[in-house]
Formats: sequence, C-alpha cells, structure tokens
Amino acid sequence: MTVQILWWLFGCRHTIPPYLLNPQTVAHPECATDDAIRAVGFDSESAEAAEKNARRRLAESISSSLQTVQVSTTQIVQQQGEEEASATFDSVSTVESHFDYNHLIRTIEPIHQAKDGYRALACMAASDLEKQMQIRHQQTAGELQRLYQLALDTDEMSSFAVLRASFQELSTPLLQEMKLLESLTEAPLHWGQSTTQQERTLAKKAIDLRHQHPLYLQSTTTNSQTIRNELVRVLQPQQIAVREGVCTDSNGLQGVLSVEQQTNKGPMGGFVVTTKVIMSLNSCETTTTPFTFVLVTGQGYHSTQVEQARLASLQGVQINELPKEFGQIYPLD
Repeated sequence: MTVQILWWLFGCRHTIPPYLLNPQTVAHPECATDDAIRAVGFDSESAEAAEKNARRRLAESISSSLQTVQVSTTQIVQQQGEEEASATFDSVSTVESHFDYNHLIRTIEPIHQAKDGYRALACMAASDLEKQMQIRHQQTAGELQRLYQLALDTDEMSSFAVLRASFQELSTPLLQEMKLLESLTEAPLHWGQSTTQQERTLAKKAIDLRHQHPLYLQSTTTNSQTIRNELVRVLQPQQIAVREGVCTDSNGLQGVLSVEQQTNKGPMGGFVVTTKVIMSLNSCETTTTPFTFVLVTGQGYHSTQVEQARLASLQGVQINELPKEFGQIYPLD
C-alpha cells in the first residue's frame, strides 16, 4: 500500500499538465477567457528562471519588435501522461524586451516541477492590453486631432507636407499598437479607427496636391538625360507629372538640375570622378530664393581619360529614393 502511494505521488508530481503541453489549445482555468494570451517557460534548474522565460515568451509572441536570443523547442513528447526524458528546451535567458506592457503579464501558480526542470505558465488578457494602450495614447490622440485639422485646412503644398509628416511621425506608434491588438483579438477595434481614417484622408489630399503641382525640369549640364530618367522613375509611383522646360502652369514647380564634379586619382592610377547632382526647387509664380539640395551622388572611373570618367560618373547615377528635402516640398507617400 505504501509503495502504491509513493508511486502515485511520484507519478503525479512528474506528469505534465495539458495546459503546459499545449497552452494555446488547452486553457488553465485561471487563464481561460476568450481574449487570453498564454505562453509556457522552461528552465532546467530554477523555478524563478522558468517564470521569467514564460513572461518573456509571452511578450515575444505579442510584439514583433522584441530582440531575443532565446530559441526554444515548444514540442514536448508525452507517453501515457508522463514526459519523455528526451524532451529538450533551450533555456538561454538573455532576452531583451521592448514590449512596454510587461506589468500586465501574470504567472499562473504553482510553477510545475518535472524530472528535467521547471515549467511556468504566463497569461495576459488582450482587453487589459487595450485599456492600457488607450490610456497611454490619450494625450497623443488630442495632438493628432490638432495636427489633422491644421493639415486639412492647409492648401499650400510645402506647409501641408510638413504638417502631414508630423502627423505620421506621431501616429505611427499608436497605429502599430492598434494593428498589434487587432492581430491578437482577430476583430476590428473601435479604438484608433478615427486616427486611421484621418491618415487616409490626409493621404488622399496629398495625392490631390501632387496632381495639382506638376514639376518642370531644366538642366544646366549636358548628358543629363540619365539623371532625368532616374528622377522620373522614382517620381512615377508618387504620381507627380514631370514636364520639360520652363513653367507654364502657375501651380507648378520649377526644378533645375545642376552638377558638381570632383576629380581624384584612383589608387591604381586613372581618374575617379565623384558627381553631385544638385536640385533647386521653386514655385513657378514666385521669384524667391530656390530651395536647393543634393538629389543624388554618383561615381565614375577611367584609366586614362578624365572626360570619360566624368561621363561615366553621370551615366552611373542611380536614384533609389528621393531625399528627405524633396519631401519638404511635396507630400510624399
């Protein structure tokens, strides 16, 4: 009889509960709400470390911005209700978390002790996360409303571009957390929807303004066709009309391309030419000082002829993206 009791106690102690084997499908009674998020942590030596790993894994499952070096095997083999001795976990615990709501994660007691170590269950409700997000972004929402109204009432393109950029920078964390929460609840949220709609409205206005302000291009350098083609290519997705020559539309902008080149000797001889393509932008209807910035840089080489190196430098120009200065004039997407 004593042997049977000891066997029963030993067996119960080392049997892994189903909620630790399959936390996503088998809910612990204390973490069984429809919006509950669960994660299991393991450590071979310490209950405290197992608890920390569970909390960190839950945070990792929520936030894609986590940086972690913890790699774990979540599959545990079970035979007749008991653990298989060959089950493995990598319990490296050097995890850096950027999830800002760790205080909402709770540990379900008791922490389970098995033959190969300790397992803990961490739990959090998505509804609690939503409430904390709303509180966190309450002040931001008010400032976003102010920026939105200012941008909506502004028809001068460069002023609108600056206001919209400020709106986007401030709204990005809020919208990212809203999308994160939607992915957890698998349902649309009422919270944050006004900001999403405001973003769409400003995006539409940005398109309208780009349509209304064609870009007229002139060049002060020869062999400028490559540069123009590159510029047209990157502007095409922005739906900005590019035209040749001097402004004929009072709503348009005059763009002037110029080139600065610097010649150096190559390490093995020959000529290395570095080209800076300078762009000046100004409203077609004003005579104010143009807004000037470096559009792109390029480099060319020739073993014996400097003019060939200069030509290669121009022909090798590639514009992969528009510089931020361009976005201070046009409201870019």
